[in-house]
Amino acid sequence: MVYPRMGRVPLPPKGAQHYTTMCQFCNVGCGYDVYVWPAGAEGSPEPGGHGIEYKIVDEAYGRNLVKQPDFTKEHTGLSAEEGEPWISEAMVVKTIRRTWERGRGTGGWREVYVAQVPSPECPINWGNHSVRGGTQAERIWSPWNIAGERRLTKPLVRFGGRLEPVSWEYAIDLVARVVKGVIDKWGIERPGWGKEGHAVFAHRMDHGGGGGGGMIFNTVVGLFFFYGVRTAFARIHNRPFFGPENPAAGDAGPGAMNTSYHDLRLADTIILWGNNPYSTATVMFVKHVLDNLRGATKAEKQRWFNPGEPVIDSRIIIVDPRRTETVEAAEAAAGKDRVLHLQVKPGTDIVLANAIARVIYERYGDVVEEFVNHYRSAAGWGFKWDEEGFQKYVSEALQVGEETLDEVLAEAESITGVPRDKIELAAKWIAERKEGGYPKRVWLMYEKGIIWNQNYRSIYSLFDLCMIAGATRGLPGCGCQRQGGHQEGFASPAPPPPPWTDERHHIAYPDKSLYDEYYNTKYPRADFYMPTTDFRLANGEGKVLWVIDMDNYRLAPNSQRLKAVVGDRAWRVTRYVFAEAYANVGGKESEPNYDPNALEPVITTPPSSREYAEKVLQALEETGGLFVIVEDIYPTFMVEDAHVVLPAAFNNGEWPDVRMGVHERRFRIADAWLDPPGEAKPDWWILANVAKRIVELYEEEGRGGDPVAERFRKAFKPIWDAMEANARDPTVEVENEIFKTYIANADEAYARLGVHWEVQYWTPEFKKLDLNILRKLRTIGTVLPITKLDVKPDGTIEVRGVVNIMEPALNDTYREEVVVVKPDGTIVRRIEVVPSNETVRSYVPGHLKPWPAVWDKYPPYVDELIRKGYKYWVVNGRYNAIWQTGYADPNVVEIMARHPMNIVQVNPEDAAKEGLENGDIVVIYNDYGSTTAMVWVTRVVAPGTIFLIMAHPKAVGANAVTTPSVDPAAQNPDYKLTLANLRKIGRADETIIKKVTFKDIRFAVR
Repeated sequence: MVYPRMGRVPLPPKGAQHYTTMCQFCNVGCGYDVYVWPAGAEGSPEPGGHGIEYKIVDEAYGRNLVKQPDFTKEHTGLSAEEGEPWISEAMVVKTIRRTWERGRGTGGWREVYVAQVPSPECPINWGNHSVRGGTQAERIWSPWNIAGERRLTKPLVRFGGRLEPVSWEYAIDLVARVVKGVIDKWGIERPGWGKEGHAVFAHRMDHGGGGGGGMIFNTVVGLFFFYGVRTAFARIHNRPFFGPENPAAGDAGPGAMNTSYHDLRLADTIILWGNNPYSTATVMFVKHVLDNLRGATKAEKQRWFNPGEPVIDSRIIIVDPRRTETVEAAEAAAGKDRVLHLQVKPGTDIVLANAIARVIYERYGDVVEEFVNHYRSAAGWGFKWDEEGFQKYVSEALQVGEETLDEVLAEAESITGVPRDKIELAAKWIAERKEGGYPKRVWLMYEKGIIWNQNYRSIYSLFDLCMIAGATRGLPGCGCQRQGGHQEGFASPAPPPPPWTDERHHIAYPDKSLYDEYYNTKYPRADFYMPTTDFRLANGEGKVLWVIDMDNYRLAPNSQRLKAVVGDRAWRVTRYVFAEAYANVGGKESEPNYDPNALEPVITTPPSSREYAEKVLQALEETGGLFVIVEDIYPTFMVEDAHVVLPAAFNNGEWPDVRMGVHERRFRIADAWLDPPGEAKPDWWILANVAKRIVELYEEEGRGGDPVAERFRKAFKPIWDAMEANARDPTVEVENEIFKTYIANADEAYARLGVHWEVQYWTPEFKKLDLNILRKLRTIGTVLPITKLDVKPDGTIEVRGVVNIMEPALNDTYREEVVVVKPDGTIVRRIEVVPSNETVRSYVPGHLKPWPAVWDKYPPYVDELIRKGYKYWVVNGRYNAIWQTGYADPNVVEIMARHPMNIVQVNPEDAAKEGLENGDIVVIYNDYGSTTAMVWVTRVVAPGTIFLIMAHPKAVGANAVTTPSVDPAAQNPDYKLTLANLRKIGRADETIIKKVTFKDIRFAVR
């Protein structure tokens, strides 16, 4: 297919404005350089003729890029690693922007070019990019592109059946009156706090994707809902409650993010469990995993291994129900003899992990004893190794003394579908000593295949395995952590507990009775402490649903039920406000004449915001309805039921935020370089103005001292002051003031508010940090936690951070990453070994606790589907080009042409049984819902298993058939555990079939 292209790209001229950011999409956090310059100006290709320059000396990876690229030479996709980026047309967009002559957002509009180029300076991607990251410029709004057409640009309010544009004043007043009215009428008193607004449900993006999240975003959202409103009823974009995604990782000790790319590149054995990183963490995999497998990191290993320790050819173990692109690429890079694919039956990972661990414990006991003694030895400085927990793990999870190894392996093979010899081989690759008696350096990474699959026990089983495999030692080449979905960046006051208790937490170290109770009642006990808002909305609870930068209708478990309930309750309010006079119309037999009185006008003018709010509050009392607010950059599926739609600015270029890549906690700024379209505003601006109006409404009633008004006033006064200062002097950056007040100095700010708080990996050195320092650190940034930040009089900046957070916890020395910014802008990055000390140990985990994660049956909702005879396990996940809900993918013509509709992968044996072939349209259905997809016949999936993209820009995707199953201890949903049947309903149009390919993906890795 031919796509419209110019065949050339303009280069930024000398003097082009330069900003830095990270990819808006996955967990990797690839660095990007952004250049903005007036249309009509253009750089020339020779060095010195354009505005691109690199100044990085990366001693850790042996890279010296102090140069300007030479675009007179031929470039390839990989030449970026040497500082010669290949800039495609998908990386440049023509748009409009203000001149910013007096500060951001000031001056007149003019046409500009924006180039968003993968940064060769960044130690994560070295200038590489995924198909997602390399097309980011096409997703930047412009008056001349699809992204500009799709953006929400004006506040919208529903009048009757239609959403109509209104002023910000109208929208803010309406929302403030409804939220205040709900707190006043249905708020619940808590001693010392006044009324808490638990009838306001907040569904919001979390951590650090470009479509929402980041520390500044999360801070202001938290101040509004958790401190001002004080609601316990919140959820995160990917789970139906507000709480940790990996609580077992913290209970085990290391936490979910503890290692680094440095360690990945040094590992002898890499284990990828339930994450498919070729599609979901592309650059991490193709750059760092494949570099290791191809032997490109052997010199690094020789530098960091012990004297005399052999550098061997690394191996990789991949655990996944599908034979994914990750498996294919690994085999192409390393050869099939160094790649082990364990094709586990969905939901049986706990059994597999324990079986591998049992082989290690029994056959390589000397290695296990060496690692356990390592953990025990750290008690001298206060580290806690749980000996009793270890013995319980050995007896209950590994069944030592209960069953023989042969019995364990036979049972594991029967349950998991993984052959015994492969289980034994996995254990050998992990635990067999290298020549000279050196233990292997093991690095494990897991993700949604584990997290969305009996969360607490599945995750814990992997950390138990990591402990006896030495992956938690913290030494070079070792690691055990999650992969991540997005980048991270959580900072917020803690959410309040629900009104019936003073506690809010997951249930740690649950016993078997918790799971038996869930199986018998289907009620997850952790909901008592962390309410599951999706299910409570379906139960009729809540009065206001405020959805920020997410789409529940696609990302909720059992999403069709949520859509039906929220839609019905929302339209009850709409009908009450605008169609009360017609409530009893209908049911008449036709007569010769109709009654003209039925056509008399009922509403002659749109109501004022006050009248609208008063009517809404009446409707909420009379109808059991729900007032729905959607705050987003694009019109999501939820907009069709919303009463108010608030257009948000994008924190990927339109306002600055800070976040970190998951794999090594690399912390950087995602800067602003563009004005938002139309009247779109940053999320912090929207919430700050609603908060201000709520306080004004209390003051207008003579109730300015009400505890609710006081809460909003205390939380938002610093932000309002910054906004007023910005109005006087646009160079005052409100986001920087928020960062300095509530993130850098979080300890002081939240002490003033009197609440608990979290800023990920915060240390006292944060107090010296601000957005301008992060700007100088460019795409390199710093790893967290920070141990030292020093800004010298000559402008030199030195920042130090911990490479592997288990290293100082367990060892006399540890590695620090040192980043030095010189006065001329040159950045030097190196890794140093320094003595461990009490201060740094206070920043990192202080315990390892084995715990017996045991599996005996599927959760009740899943078990019911099995017993009802549904034939196919529905495996679901991301599919490379389609990101998350696909919110930004329609902006890229090529992506939508390649993926015009959702696909379902079907094994050839199953396709033959069902009479299916490539291009057929099927409905995938079970008791909980249905969705349609185009068939792709492939051996990527095993017989009895199908694969659905989790969501598609034009479809709900897999969550149409997921169940309400959640982990009863940790509340995380079992998205990966559902079954369904297939039924053919037609065939895709031939024009679609001709555009796509149904070939399996194959690789030739150089």
